[in-house]
Amino acid sequence: DRRRAPTTTYNDAHIVADVEKCDIEAVVGATGGEKILLVAKHLCGSASDAAVRAAVKLGPRRASLVLAPCCHPQIAWETYAGRAWLEGHGIGVEAFGVLRDVVRATRAPRPEDRLFLRSGDRGTLDARESRRVGVVARRAIEEGRRRALVDAGFAVQVVRYAPFEVTPDRFVLIAVEAPTPPRPPPAFVVDDAPLTGCALHTDKIL
Repeated sequence: DRRRAPTTTYNDAHIVADVEKCDIEAVVGATGGEKILLVAKHLCGSASDAAVRAAVKLGPRRASLVLAPCCHPQIAWETYAGRAWLEGHGIGVEAFGVLRDVVRATRAPRPEDRLFLRSGDRGTLDARESRRVGVVARRAIEEGRRRALVDAGFAVQVVRYAPFEVTPDRFVLIAVEAPTPPRPPPAFVVDDAPLTGCALHTDKIL
């Protein structure tokens, strides 16, 4: 669905497409000097990874990406864009399933539906600690996507755009062409505190 932008004097166009099924180069053209902004707001599950692949295919000289992922429990390992980074840190399909389970458990609206998480000898985590673990799980998933974009030449920030009370899926990835020379990568930060380590005990074997 190609529409002229009504609010600008530039020769812009809005293109609405199914990011999982479309050939992005067929939609916008395989070559060209125009800049393309891919906007994917609350793109569910593996559709977020399709948006990452579309940006990578176009490359940072043509495309920028604003991606707000959601529905992390629906992400398929086979199509997840951040597999290489997670596998490089010893996280395979089973451990990735644990990350998805933690996200699912910590976002359940009713307390009785939430998974009780344990932390070593400290016993069951309280609501605040469980929420933090859920944030760490989401942030780890987004870090994999961020690294896939960085490897393709993008400069990427992962930013919180809403409080947890509005949505637990509150991260947005902003990817633009990386400067030359590239800046050092930002620290892996969760809730304004550097992530120095997190141990999660579940009934699953990692």
